[in-house]
Amino acid sequence: MAEARARRLEEKAGIRAPVPETVVLRDRVRWGPIWAGIILALAIQLVLSAVGVAVGLTITGITSLAILRGISTAVGIWVAISFIVSLFIGSYAASRLMPIDTRGIGMMHGVMVWALTMTIAAVLLALITSAIAVLVSTTAVVTGIAALDLATTASRTASGVGWFILWTVLALGAAVLGGYLGMAGNQAVRY
Repeated sequence: MAEARARRLEEKAGIRAPVPETVVLRDRVRWGPIWAGIILALAIQLVLSAVGVAVGLTITGITSLAILRGISTAVGIWVAISFIVSLFIGSYAASRLMPIDTRGIGMMHGVMVWALTMTIAAVLLALITSAIAVLVSTTAVVTGIAALDLATTASRTASGVGWFILWTVLALGAAVLGGYLGMAGNQAVRY
C-alpha cells in the first residue's frame, strides 16, 4: 500500500512515468482508422480528379492532336498531385482517429493507408486498362485502323512506369508525413 502511494507521488512529481494498472497486450494496428483513411483518400482522389478533368476540358478546346497530348500530360500530373494530397489527408485522418498517441504508430498507419490504397488503385487501374484495351482493339478491328507502333508504345510505357515510381514514392512520403502530423495534435491516451 505504501509502495503504491509512493509511486503515485513520484508520478505526480514527474520523477517516474505513469504505469497502467493493467496492460492488455494487443496489436498496435487499428484497422478502423486505417479503413477510414483509405475511404477518405479514395473519395478525395475521385473528387480532385473530376475537378481536374472538368477544369482541363473547360479551359482547353481540343482542336489538334498536339493539344490532346498536352492535356494527357497535364491530366497525368494532376492525378499524381491529387493522389499525393489525398493520401496525405487520408493518413492524417487515420492517425487522428487512433486511440494511441505515438508518432511512430501514426507514421505506420500512414504507410498502411498508402499500401492498401495503392493496392486498391492498382486493381482498379488493371480493370480499367483491360476494358480500354478491349475497346481499342475492337474499334481497330471494326474500323480498320492500325494499332500503334510497338516501339512507341513500349517507350511510352517505360516512361509511364518511371513517373509512376516517382509519384508513388512521393505519395508514400506524404502518407508518412500525414500520419506523423496527425499524431502531433492527437489528444488520445499516451503510452
